[in-house]
Amino acid sequence: MCRFALYVGSEILLSDFIIKPSHSIIYQSFGCKERSTPLNGDGFGIAWYALDIRNEPGIFKNITPAWSNRNLISLCNVTKSNCILAHVRAATQGLSVGEANCHPFSHGNITFVHNGEIACFKKLKKQLVHLISEESFLLIEGSTDSEHIFALFLDHYKRKVKEQDPQALLNATKETISLLEELVKPYNDIAQTTLNIAITDGQQSVCTRFSTGDKPLTLYYCPRMIFEKTNNVWKKTSSFESSEYGVVVASEPLNSDRSQWIEIPPNQLLYISPGAKCTFHELGNGC
Repeated sequence: MCRFALYVGSEILLSDFIIKPSHSIIYQSFGCKERSTPLNGDGFGIAWYALDIRNEPGIFKNITPAWSNRNLISLCNVTKSNCILAHVRAATQGLSVGEANCHPFSHGNITFVHNGEIACFKKLKKQLVHLISEESFLLIEGSTDSEHIFALFLDHYKRKVKEQDPQALLNATKETISLLEELVKPYNDIAQTTLNIAITDGQQSVCTRFSTGDKPLTLYYCPRMIFEKTNNVWKKTSSFESSEYGVVVASEPLNSDRSQWIEIPPNQLLYISPGAKCTFHELGNGC
């Protein structure tokens, strides 16, 4: 399984989010604490938005481990953004380690990462492909179940946008999860499907913590976080006077003070509005 982290808020250096925290996503690439093995060294990817320049995100992906990539460090030290999405990969057994399989996946202004797996994906792959339009299927470049999920999501999202749904991102995600839940039902006794997903367009974001079994993967959030440069730590703030704060979602807390972090309940979707307001929505059972 992989690790990911999302930041939405006031503009910050990418390094303040991706590199400097004591348990940053870089640290989690070799020392994560909440999965059976600590390594997530099969590549990495980051996405960041500069909406004053263009709607599409900047993307940097590589198959090297995040902890040893000098270009990643250099880029993060000189780049600012108010929406950052980072992912470190632990490849599913049997899948290749290649840039095409590294997250994030993106199309237009939409960026997507996934931690988890579709149960018995090889057996279900043909059925899943038949649910995806030809247009979205042709966007798939790699072999991961994650990219197939993203293609399926894009079909639902495009339809919601065409219908002028003001919550297209939210509702397309819910529909995608519901469809996948039905698809994997025959295999629930064999293995569980886990869908910790983050999707953003740079202004609004959704994060899901979903499992068909009783062991959902970890996912935390904090709605009002500020980065203390003097100590290189993220801390929860109760001050509503300063505008320099953000929402942070992460597979594992980015600091050692776990009391500041709220575990997202199982089978819930966290929606972060353009104004950084957080609301929860239920997932599963035909949501």
